[in-house]
Amino acid sequence: MAGGNCGRGAGGEPEICHSNLRAGIEMRWSVLEENVGASAPSGNLGALQSDFERSPAHRANMLDPRITGVGIGVAYWGDMIYVAEEFLAG
Repeated sequence: MAGGNCGRGAGGEPEICHSNLRAGIEMRWSVLEENVGASAPSGNLGALQSDFERSPAHRANMLDPRITGVGIGVAYWGDMIYVAEEFLAG
């Protein structure tokens, strides 16, 4: 996302988008979910996480009792922070 592969906003900032979750996963899985977000300033990670927690869909992904694995990616562009949280159950 931070590289601009999801498009760019009016100010030139990279936009957020969901990935092709199935691409590259070779293990058997039964549940695959993703949260993506961006925030500025880049040090405002707590606010971004709070936004995930206040969103019913994002919160459901984080609290899904079936999930057995989590991956988190963080990238920066200028003063923006981009986060992708991946949730998987085998």
